[in-house]
Amino acid sequence: MPTPLAQLPLQQSVRLSAAALSTFARCARQFRHLYLDQLSLPANTPEQERGRQFHRLVELHSQGQPVVDRLLGVDPQVQHWWQAFESSPHWDPQAEIRSELPLWTSLESWRIVARLDRLVLPDPTSRDPIEIIDWKTERQRPSDADLTHNWQVRLYPLLVRG
Repeated sequence: MPTPLAQLPLQQSVRLSAAALSTFARCARQFRHLYLDQLSLPANTPEQERGRQFHRLVELHSQGQPVVDRLLGVDPQVQHWWQAFESSPHWDPQAEIRSELPLWTSLESWRIVARLDRLVLPDPTSRDPIEIIDWKTERQRPSDADLTHNWQVRLYPLLVRG
């Protein structure tokens, strides 16, 4: 059984993200090495690089910047994702959009942090809900059961509510 987070000795404030909490749930030793001892992670994998490229394109599009020229220089898989994005309802939502939105709160010496891929804020006079969108660029979509236990799914609504 892992040591509860509250019992870990801390020299300074620690930033906790959904990824950090997932790491802790999976392996307390790896959490200690990465987040407390601050040992470095290996370089981005090709899959992570493709995800980074897609996130950047969506962010630029959300800011009203053209992305056509950038599409020529990205991985073909990212181009495929982009085509799917263009034909989705997320392409041009009729609402206020925030992309790559940083959120945080403090809990004692822990700083809980997140970067939302997209936050859709409907017209305040409508009854439409706020939407939190997290682009999943893995080869296979996580199952609904896995998403239920995903730290992003649990953490993001709490941070949005403040």
